[in-house]
Amino acid sequence: MVFDERGRGSTYDLRTDPGEDDPRPLSEGSALIQAYREWQQTSVGLQPVHLPVATRQSLAGIGYIQ
Repeated sequence: MVFDERGRGSTYDLRTDPGEDDPRPLSEGSALIQAYREWQQTSVGLQPVHLPVATRQSLAGIGYIQ
């Protein structure tokens, strides 16, 4: 499942579409969406992780953090 900055998303079946070339309706990923929402609710209030500078730079270099 991939979401953009506006919360719109697509889901992919990586078993049959490993290149993510054929987006599927979000309804096909409803169980995963529900699990994600439940995780979000339980993770509210978690403290940020303080990473070493080199790790932050590496993750930023590949687009995982800004």
